[in-house]
Amino acid sequence: MFRSFYMAGFECATGINSNGDWIDQIACTRHDLHVDEDYRRLREIGVLSAREGVRWPLIDRGGFRYDFSSVDPMLQAAQRQGIELVYDLFHYGYPHETDPFSEEFVERFADYCHETARHIVRNAPGPYY
Repeated sequence: MFRSFYMAGFECATGINSNGDWIDQIACTRHDLHVDEDYRRLREIGVLSAREGVRWPLIDRGGFRYDFSSVDPMLQAAQRQGIELVYDLFHYGYPHETDPFSEEFVERFADYCHETARHIVRNAPGPYY
């Protein structure tokens, strides 16, 4: 199913933690700045598949507006390095002003997922996971 037996994963929790502090593990580990090198290292050791975080709190600007500038470098680096991505759309973080127990949350998450899938399909070769 995947290009390699082993799969890498980059920690991608992003949002407000239980202490009320903002966390962004992709930025903390500097994976956002070194994504090309990170993927190159995976390829060198024969790992050709990776779980990659799509950070909802950074992408969703509210009002059904989305900014995928945090995702595009990862899509481009994966293409350059021959890494197949498994997209993690919700890893412990959501837009701060949303209530996870509201119906709006479900609708907003569904729209975010739809727009993210559209963006990825338009900007990266498949397969899509």
